[in-house]
Amino acid sequence: EPDIVGPVTCIAYSAPRVGDRQFLAATQHLEKMGELRIIRVNPDNDTIPTTPVLGYAHVGFQVRLFENENKLPDISYPNLQQGFWSWFAISWSNSVIASLNFGYDHSDQINRVRYANTIKFLQKISLNDLYNDDTVVGFKINEDYE
Repeated sequence: EPDIVGPVTCIAYSAPRVGDRQFLAATQHLEKMGELRIIRVNPDNDTIPTTPVLGYAHVGFQVRLFENENKLPDISYPNLQQGFWSWFAISWSNSVIASLNFGYDHSDQINRVRYANTIKFLQKISLNDLYNDDTVVGFKINEDYE
């Protein structure tokens, strides 16, 4: 759409999965064209982002925040070029089993973002730099966009 100044940027917190692998491919097409950027912030051991389970995939970059304030956030991306074991590792870390936690308090997520080490880490990264690293995303951003 020529009237929309891009890229559109979505920052989601503890969001569930929203589409299947076709949705992931369509989303990545928009990312590749430089029209869309997505970053999801999820606390470790939060069950909500692991649902729904079957047939759904996450999109965009995931920043996983940990309860231990000395542990730096983990950043991952659903690169369609990755092999089976990489997909398996990401799928396991985003599974209901790995994240099952009956006593989770969502208000704790705000505290995790405020950790000094987390703030320093997040201030040093750039969403543009992440998207421009084709070893992470598995594609090159449209040069016309640059």
